[in-house]
Amino acid sequence: MKPSRVGPFAAASAICCVIALVVALRISSAALHGAAFAAIAAAISLPLVVWGCGRGTTNALLGGFVGGFLARMILVAAGLLAVRARNENALQYVFAFFAVYGVTQIVEVAYIWSSSHPRRAGAP
Repeated sequence: MKPSRVGPFAAASAICCVIALVVALRISSAALHGAAFAAIAAAISLPLVVWGCGRGTTNALLGGFVGGFLARMILVAAGLLAVRARNENALQYVFAFFAVYGVTQIVEVAYIWSSSHPRRAGAP
C-alpha cells in the first residue's frame, strides 16, 4: 500500500471542521464545544491513519484506527464533562461531535482507499 498525498485529505477534513464550527456557533455553546472537540479528535486521528498507511501493514493501519478511535472516545467524554452538558445541551454536544466525527471518518477512509488503489498511468 503506497500512501497517498495527505494534503488534499487534511484540507478536506479541516474545511469540514470549520464549516461544522460555524454552523454549531449558530446553534448553541454545547454544539460549538462538541464540534470543537471533534475537530481536535480529527486532527489527532488523520495523522495516525497516515502513519498506519505509511507502514504498509494491516496491523499498523489497524493501530492507527484504534489510536484515532481512542482519541475520539476520550475527547467525547472529556468534552461532556468539561462543558457540564445536561439534558438538551448534552444532546446538542453529542450530535455535533458525532456529525463532525462521521464526516472526518469518511475523509480518513477515503485516504485509505486512495492509498490502496494503484494510480493511473500519468497521474501525479
